Amino acid sequence: MALALARVFRALRGAAILAVLGVGCASPVAVELDPMNDFGRYRTWAWLRSAPERTRLPVPMPQLDALLRRAIAHELAARGFARAAEGGTPDFFVGYELELQTRIELVAEVSATQTLQTFHGGRGDVGAYEIVTTRQRAFIYEIGVLGLDVTDGQQQALVWRGIVRRRAHDSFSNLAGDTVAEIFEHFPRPSARGAEGGTDASVEVPGAPDGLREF
Repeated sequence: MALALARVFRALRGAAILAVLGVGCASPVAVELDPMNDFGRYRTWAWLRSAPERTRLPVPMPQLDALLRRAIAHELAARGFARAAEGGTPDFFVGYELELQTRIELVAEVSATQTLQTFHGGRGDVGAYEIVTTRQRAFIYEIGVLGLDVTDGQQQALVWRGIVRRRAHDSFSNLAGDTVAEIFEHFPRPSARGAEGGTDASVEVPGAPDGLREF
């Protein structure tokens, strides 16, 4: 399971490199889930503690980390999940991985065009030619590959992951909230009847993206 997730993350990192070369700027959300897991019983959550396999990527800046955590907490609350009480055992844990690449793209722009007249052959014929001045402008953008992990609180096993790649002008922080929301659109949510505490809790699985995989 861990190896499968690693392959997905490496594949999307490769896609990010292609984006640098001009081959696309975004990817659909890629999802892996455990089809045997009962997502319908999930009500409470807590933050996933760091593990050795989750420390291979640089730690985001504190401001971006706080922004992502606020976005994750907001989306979970909007979907009916409550933060577990301190010291309690949550139904599931949530964490994220983020890889950022800053790139500079040089674009040639025409800054001025000047028409100059010229005489040919000494007979009064008037012609003209144009002088075109170009300059290069540097555009800075950031590519972010964001993965959200969900680990079952009882089994302590990874049961869901969503990954997406986005390209942002200037900073990925400008897209962080929307990117988190987009990934969570593919997270299974309890049905309205199950959320009320009935014994026949079921789960609604959003329309599967092209990148859906099972563990």
